[in-house]
Formats: sequence, structure tokens, C-alpha cells
Amino acid sequence: MTAQELIESLSRLDPDTEIRLMSQPSWPFEYSLQDDLWEPPTADSGCVECGYPEDGHTEEDADHDFNAYDGFEPEGNPAKVAYLVEGYQLAYGTKDAWN
Repeated sequence: MTAQELIESLSRLDPDTEIRLMSQPSWPFEYSLQDDLWEPPTADSGCVECGYPEDGHTEEDADHDFNAYDGFEPEGNPAKVAYLVEGYQLAYGTKDAWN
């Protein structure tokens, strides 16, 4: 799903509608979503440990992994990927969501 497709889907809803995530079709659960999207680091996003660009590191920061996030690399172009992040489990869901 692209951002445009999500915007179009959301634009049909009342603005006060709560958005939840449902997962696991065989044993569905409903989850809240964290408030912000998560975007993986890219070449211009700076150090994930301190936020400084590579040339802004001090000697004390020399052990930081510039633009590394525990080895995570999304498929495709990381600059074109954003994640809705699961919050808390709220309730049991329904298998009907996958029909």
C-alpha cells in the first residue's frame, strides 16, 4: 500500500475514527498504533545513536554505527518505506476482516 492509497482510504472516514491494526488471521487480535510512523535510516538521516551526521561525530562517538539499525535493511528503497508500528493489544479481532 502506498501513502496515497492509505490517504484515500482514510479520507472516507469520519476524522474522529480510531484506527487500529488487526493481525494474525488464524487468531485475530486488535492493536492500537503508535502515534508516529517509523522510517528506517537513510544515507542522509544521520547516526541512529546520536542523530549527528557522520562528519559531526566526535572521537567519543567513533564506535557508533552510522546509518545502521541492528542490521535491518528494508527491501527496495528505504527512503520510500514507512511503518505503522503496533502499540498495545486491545481486544480479540474477527476473521471476517480477511474475507
